[in-house]
Amino acid sequence: MAENGGLKDSTASKVAEDPFLRKQAWDYFNTHASQRMAIFNFYVVLSSLTMTSYFASFKSEVNFGVARAALAILLCLFAFVFWKLDSRNKFLMKNAERALRYFEAKDENSLIAKVFSQEELETDSRKLKGWKRSLFWKAHLSYSKCFNLVYSAFFALGILGFVLSFYLGKAKDCTPIYQVPLPHLREVTRGSLPRVHRLKDQPSVRGSALIQG
Repeated sequence: MAENGGLKDSTASKVAEDPFLRKQAWDYFNTHASQRMAIFNFYVVLSSLTMTSYFASFKSEVNFGVARAALAILLCLFAFVFWKLDSRNKFLMKNAERALRYFEAKDENSLIAKVFSQEELETDSRKLKGWKRSLFWKAHLSYSKCFNLVYSAFFALGILGFVLSFYLGKAKDCTPIYQVPLPHLREVTRGSLPRVHRLKDQPSVRGSALIQG
């Protein structure tokens, strides 16, 4: 049993001292961290352009109700797809962080020099507890929570835009009667009614009979 325990310790020490595995874990973490930020920046630009196109359609006199609904659906779809991509990148980064913490645990240096282990301890110490959770402006938010707030905001705007596209489209199609110009309405009324001649403008029947006699 002692030999097996010594064999395991020697294997673990060899793994901890292996520079290739340490570099592999760091490159793995760096790749997915950079990819996560690039994807989020691209999502913000894409969603902003979609919202700009949505609001620009209201300036046109043509009813773009169907186009607005499609843009609102795209806004919700982008939020869902990029949220899933971010969750995947977060999962892969956590795997790399666990490996890097393992290498730091085998290192004999001080805890201050171990970046990932020290960051985990400080993050846990800054979490609000009890009634202090209501002080949301003092909360220590992670990248995931901040990104999720942005995804949720754009998704909610997409749902609101989808509802408004149909509501405003129906309101625009229904033209009220009072919007018809009044002079045009008078011309139509005059043309549709027969002319009524006054009696003083017409010769009487008796007068015409006397003239003929």
